[in-house]
Order: sequence, then C-alpha cells, then structure tokens
Amino acid sequence: MSFSVSSHEELQAIMNVTVESLAGFCGLTGGEDQQADYRSLMQQLGILQTRPMALQKKIHNEFAAKYLPALMSVYRESSGPLNAAMTMLNVISYTAYFVRFQRSSAGSDLAAIQAHRTAIDPASTLLDIDTIGEITQFLGTLLLLQGTSGITEDDKKALLSKMNKWKNIYRGTGRVAEKASERCNALLARKSGLPAGYKDVKDHIEQVVEQCGAEGCSRRQQTSGSELMQCARCKSALYCGTAHQKQAWPSHKSTCFAPTF
Repeated sequence: MSFSVSSHEELQAIMNVTVESLAGFCGLTGGEDQQADYRSLMQQLGILQTRPMALQKKIHNEFAAKYLPALMSVYRESSGPLNAAMTMLNVISYTAYFVRFQRSSAGSDLAAIQAHRTAIDPASTLLDIDTIGEITQFLGTLLLLQGTSGITEDDKKALLSKMNKWKNIYRGTGRVAEKASERCNALLARKSGLPAGYKDVKDHIEQVVEQCGAEGCSRRQQTSGSELMQCARCKSALYCGTAHQKQAWPSHKSTCFAPTF
C-alpha cells in the first residue's frame, strides 16, 4: 500500500484511522468549509481493512450511529454514482444502524437516487473494474433492500443496458464487478417478487433488525408473543427476552452506540 503525502505528520494522520478522521474525509466535520477528500478516505479505509475485524466493526458501527443523517445529507448534495459519501454508505451498509435508517423516510429513496446517478452518468462506462464493482455492489444492496418501485422506467432501461454490458465484460473474472452487476441485472429485470435465492440474502441482511440478537436464537417475537425487546441504547439490536439480552451483551457492547436518528 502506497501513500501520497508530503510530510511525516500527514502520514501519521492517515495511518491513525478513527471515526472522526473518517467523518472528516467524508466532509462531515470542520464546518461549511470542510470538503470531502475521497483519496484520503480510500487510504484510511484500506488501512482499516488490515486491522482486526473487531476493530473494523466497532468503527463502522460507531460511525453509522453517529453520522448517518449527516452522511445522507452530504450524499444528497453530491453528484455522480461514486463519491466519498457513497463509498462510506457502502462500507457501513451491513450494520444494523444502516438497515434501520434506510427504512426511515430519511433514507427510503437511496435506491432511486443511486440508480438514477448510475443510469445517467456518461463516464460510468469508462471506469475501471474496481470502481464499477463498488458502484454495483452498493446499488445491488439497495435494490435488494428497497426494491425498484421508486426507479423510473428510463433509468431501469439504461441500467439494464449497463449491467448486461458489465456482466459480459467481467464474466469469469471472479471480481466484485462480475457478481454485483449480475445481481443488479437480476433485481432490475424482475417483474414481481425476488429472483430465486435472493430472498435468503435479503433475510440475512435484515435479520439484524428483525430477530433476536442472541447467538443461536432466531425468534422474531418474545416468548409471550409480544414484539421483540429493543436495546435501549442503540435502538437497533432486538431480543426475545432479558435472558438473551444479557447473554448477547458481551458481544454486542462493542457495537452498541446511541444513534443520532
């Protein structure tokens, strides 16, 4: 991994990955003059990937809990299918905070926005395989979670053309661009329901906000029949009772943060 920095201090700053440093490179802190720094963000995300998985999850979840509304605002104000805000949304899309947020009115149109930007972007056909992989991976996740009801027919047509082209170009590469473009194509082409096998994937993503968070428990309601208990702090983890909430706490506490939404 190589870095383009002009001083030892800048290198140290890049190497020190924190929730606040990621927020800064997304343009979320520092006032109105703060600008997103996509290159530095990608460098820090690359460094974070080399760190222990437990630390990655802690930072991702804390960032999502603290900055999702602000990140969504920056995303709305941005343009094009790839930018710092979109990259960070993609990174945290597996967290319970994101799954819950995208169901709210503040995030319910994410799929339509990303679909439109990808559909109309003339430069997207000239992007490299990794960039296309990132764009289609995020779009595929959104299509799976939110469906296509908010996407115009013109955008669907343009997207299907691009996805067919990309899946043919990258067939056999084993790269993210191949699988993600195939996923987008299948989800966009459906007339109703989910393509075979996709319901299980959707259920796996959404289980973090729909079933008991204790290991080995798949209950979707309390034993009494009432709704699952919600973690009072993070508002995202759910439990079928106090016993399983206590059982899950040692693993849950590192990703439990009070959300700003």
